[in-house]
This record gives sequence, structure tokens and C-alpha cells, in this order.
Amino acid sequence: MKKLICILALAVSTAACAGPGHHGHKHGPGVWFTPLIVGGALGYVYSQSQRPVQVMPQYGTIYSQPIPMNPPMQPVYQEVIVYNSDCLCYQKQYRQIGWQ
Repeated sequence: MKKLICILALAVSTAACAGPGHHGHKHGPGVWFTPLIVGGALGYVYSQSQRPVQVMPQYGTIYSQPIPMNPPMQPVYQEVIVYNSDCLCYQKQYRQIGWQ
């Protein structure tokens, strides 16, 4: 963009000086340099006033799929009635018969 503006300013300034002067008089060689110097100075000031474009990397967010969690294994008990000779009675006990 800066180069395009500088080229455009240069073309306009040289086209303005290329034709014959006012009332049919030709311009001297010093007149050619004045628009070039002014245009160059303006282009330089314009290019220095612009901040350089900084491209910031964009970090994407990665969403992981939830890991299916199996519940921990639970023991399975069965109620059993057992005769206890110490008290001469029946007692309930729970015995593990497997895992779920």
C-alpha cells in the first residue's frame, strides 16, 4: 500500500510538471526537482507514521472428549444365616459372592 501511494504521488507530481508552464512558458530543470523532493518527503513522513503490522498467533482451544469412566468395581454380598455354637443361635452374615 505504501509503495502504491508513493508511485501515485510521483506520477502525479511528474505529470504536473511535464506540460508547458503558464502562458506557454517552459519550466526550468529546477522545477522538476521541487515536486519530487516534496513528494518524497511526504511519502517518507507517511511511511514513518505507520505502525508495523504485527501478526499475533492465535492459539486454538482444544477440547478433549470426556473419557468414559467406569465406576469402580463393587463387591456383591449375599445374606447367609449361620448357626453359631458359642451362643447356640443363628446369626446373619454377609458373604462376598462376586464383583459387579
